[in-house]
Amino acid sequence: MKGYHYFRVITIVVLSMIILTIPCFALQRVVPETTKSDIVNKYYKDRSLDSVEGVWSFTINGRYGELAIMKNTSDFYKEWNYVGVMVKADGFGKIGEAKIVLNKTAVSGVYSGAYVVQYQGMWGMQSLEATTITTPQANIMQTNVPSLGLISFIRMDNFNTSGVGVISGSSSGTGFFVTPNVVVTNYHVIADAKKIEVTFQNEYTVLANVIGKDTANDIAVLSVEGLQSKVIPLVIGEAGSIREGERVYTIGFPLSNDLGTRHKISEGLVNGLTGLKDDPTVFQVSIPIQPGNSGGPLITADGRVVGITSSGLNSVYYLRNVGTVPQNVNFAVKADYILPVLSVTGVNVEKGNRQDKSLDPITIMDMGKSAVVYVKALRE
Repeated sequence: MKGYHYFRVITIVVLSMIILTIPCFALQRVVPETTKSDIVNKYYKDRSLDSVEGVWSFTINGRYGELAIMKNTSDFYKEWNYVGVMVKADGFGKIGEAKIVLNKTAVSGVYSGAYVVQYQGMWGMQSLEATTITTPQANIMQTNVPSLGLISFIRMDNFNTSGVGVISGSSSGTGFFVTPNVVVTNYHVIADAKKIEVTFQNEYTVLANVIGKDTANDIAVLSVEGLQSKVIPLVIGEAGSIREGERVYTIGFPLSNDLGTRHKISEGLVNGLTGLKDDPTVFQVSIPIQPGNSGGPLITADGRVVGITSSGLNSVYYLRNVGTVPQNVNFAVKADYILPVLSVTGVNVEKGNRQDKSLDPITIMDMGKSAVVYVKALRE
């Protein structure tokens, strides 16, 4: 009996040592605050935020959570630049605990990172699963965690940043001339701007003024002086002439912080004549649209503008309502909705009918270089 007692004691000691030596990457409470408002007020107010910082929501297997990404000043995970702390938990841990960690990379909008995954079992083990975290569109963040699959995050806040490509209160996009002194772009590109700059062919930069807008359809009309002798405006076509399967192009300045401000061309197909829930105001297109393409022209193979490409807005809708971001499902506001805004501002534009010709991409690009401009909105 005495021998059994010694054996039991030794067994308990050995098991205790094993438990203590098991690597445990448990969720750490990295902030003392226990409410979302306290965390937001302490870590975001009255300071400049990096583009990834802010409150983000996500859904996994029907469970909803929110996390606050902030610069890492805690004693845990010291090797990481940022830490994502839970501020609303539904089985993801407790408020104040870390859920993701991130480090900057040389590529804007791309972070190396890790996601804290909790495993069910007698020890309640948790581990950091290495992953890459990207921001494919403004206010959208995605990561592919090995044990969970694709996780999409949507920005919840509007502190002092708007996501990828937004630096020190500025944002950029694309616009195109429809007359020698009038540019059309997306309204969200220039919303709340104190000053708008338009750059033509990466060489001439002039100021622009908003003379018309349709916020419901995300359209803005700008007056631009000083480039009349240099530009060749694009021709507006009727959206009603477009059929599913037509090849279309857009020209713009995607990810300009990394790719620069020279024109880039992309091509795809018209997937559908309507958008979400059969929204008749937009086309669905397979053209890859990146931050910076917003406001660019949707150009047919015969050279007519039949829409304005827009990034982010509809993906935000999908993420909020479905919990995921569709792959390469993009939208363009139909040109039919541009014309009323131009008419109200007194602008007459050249309209073109369908032509029995198909221009090659090189010709389309040459047309774009003479009309498409880089738009920068300054908010400070």
